[in-house]
Amino acid sequence: YHNLGVVKGATGDIEGAYEDYKKALEIKTRGLGPDHMSVAFSANNLGDALVKLGRPEEALPYLEDALRIWTNAQGEESPNSIYGLVSLSEAYLAMQKPEEAAKHVLRALELSEVGEIDPIEIAKARFVAARAVWRSGGDRREAVELAKQSKVAYEASERPSPKELAAIAAWLENPK
Repeated sequence: YHNLGVVKGATGDIEGAYEDYKKALEIKTRGLGPDHMSVAFSANNLGDALVKLGRPEEALPYLEDALRIWTNAQGEESPNSIYGLVSLSEAYLAMQKPEEAAKHVLRALELSEVGEIDPIEIAKARFVAARAVWRSGGDRREAVELAKQSKVAYEASERPSPKELAAIAAWLENPK
């Protein structure tokens, strides 16, 4: 079900992705136990789907649990924690809590320097950080620079996202 959720999410069926991630999480938790790394990925993706569905408050327990699993399994400095930190940041931005979002996403960017991380995940983190820093009243130049770095990384990627590039370009024209 997890992979079905990924496909549905990629094609814009967020409600369908949510349902599949929920099933995957139930099955994985029952079969592998609540602290397995695979459970963390499904919990995080379920949380991401809830944020996209406009339900960030519901997403928080899943996102926090995913981050807890990654941290317990791999330590505080694990680059895998980036996924959970960025997702939590997006939830907090959706809840109009930019200071909390900035705290988590800036930590994610610190961890991105520790190990091998997908460049797209770093690009995503930079754009989330740009919005969080801006909305929290942080350094405006830093926020714009983060967005520009994100744009360059998406453009250089083997799998650039036109949707993300359009969102970044729109934000750079009118930061908020």
